[in-house]
Amino acid sequence: MLRPHHLLGVALAASTVPINANAADETEPRIMLVLDGSSSMWTRVEGGISKIEVARASIAELVDGWESKMEFGITTYGHREEGNCHDIETVLPIAAVDARQVVDVVNGILPRGKTPLAAALRQAAEALDYRNKPAKILLVSDGIENCGQDPCQAARELSAQAKDLEIDVIGFDMNNHEMGQLECIAVNGAGHMVQTDLSQFTETMDQTMIAAMSDDGQNASLLLSTTLVNKPVTEDVRYVVYRDDDDTSPKVAESVSAQATLNLPAGRYIVEALRGEGARTLAKRVEIEIVAGMEQKHVFKLAEFRPPVR
Repeated sequence: MLRPHHLLGVALAASTVPINANAADETEPRIMLVLDGSSSMWTRVEGGISKIEVARASIAELVDGWESKMEFGITTYGHREEGNCHDIETVLPIAAVDARQVVDVVNGILPRGKTPLAAALRQAAEALDYRNKPAKILLVSDGIENCGQDPCQAARELSAQAKDLEIDVIGFDMNNHEMGQLECIAVNGAGHMVQTDLSQFTETMDQTMIAAMSDDGQNASLLLSTTLVNKPVTEDVRYVVYRDDDDTSPKVAESVSAQATLNLPAGRYIVEALRGEGARTLAKRVEIEIVAGMEQKHVFKLAEFRPPVR
């Protein structure tokens, strides 16, 4: 069932173009978690718990479900020295999942320093032997690059050099402006981005890992745009995408850009366009298929923008 929403007069156009057409050779996915170890991860959120403690508890809860389903490793940054942009370490090399070892490694990450996202992505990719083997990177960060490099360019270059690489992003307790600066990492890395807070972190992590473990390596680009009176809307619009395959309809991707590209595997989705504080469009269903060499187009006509009902 589609979620009830107040209509926002808009034309929402989407098309899908297959990318990553070559499926992974290996039967098990290879996933490197890039976990934020910068000083801001000690920030306390609701309930007085720090972000790093939330991440530790979530991974401890979920890791048993990862055993025998993938090869897994962890890269972190900012965990040893303050102010050192070279403080990046693959603390768990890629290997079969050992739940106890994963928990011990994550518990040993003590946030201290900077956020060198670009360099961390490059080190994670090298640890995955990304030029020769299919690989996935999951970046979990609560902040943007602050070491003078360009993580969007890094993602673009890594994708160009890779055999088959996907970079997904979970933004933890970040605002839309900050998320906008991370979104290009997922776009350039043929992955998707999701925003989360304390209450949703475990579910978001779980859904993202499930998708990564089950993904066959083939995605399509979902191109979303919003127009008003036949003119593109360039700001104050964001999109949220839910998987439409069960009663829970989990959130799988989002964008804070009015003209957006989302990379998603084949399946049925519910797409929301939201504009303004509390205002939202009617949700629409989208069916994505992977058809090599064929462009798939979906055009949505939605009603007039209206203020939210108080």
